[in-house]
Amino acid sequence: MSKQFEQVLTEVTSGEDKSEAFFTDYKEDRLLITNALASFFLQESKLQGGIFQQQKIEQAKKLLDQAESLSLVSLHNFVSKIFYFLFQGRFQDAQMNVNQANIKQKGNIMAMIGEALIKFNCGEILNSLRVFKKILS
Repeated sequence: MSKQFEQVLTEVTSGEDKSEAFFTDYKEDRLLITNALASFFLQESKLQGGIFQQQKIEQAKKLLDQAESLSLVSLHNFVSKIFYFLFQGRFQDAQMNVNQANIKQKGNIMAMIGEALIKFNCGEILNSLRVFKKILS
């Protein structure tokens, strides 16, 4: 099933002329699909090791760059980058994207989850719990 999902998303984000012409009016949809595919590749990289893992991470980065070229200020891009940077242990970069997401939409649940995970991974357990409580309230 994952191969079929990957093929559909890859076709939509291919950027070939046929896709470009068809999806011109669907910029927001393309952003969502591109970010979904980047997330898919990150998840796939966790399941694979070695060179395959690095290839999936590189594919995810390429897609995040592609999404950013569609829109520099998309909330979806900021949220996707939060988890991309968290995955790589780049907490400062992840926090910068949390800040950008909060500028776009204060209280976005996914950005708040990212913030809680950043705090947890940086050893700020109580602050992480506070953010999770805020999400649940």
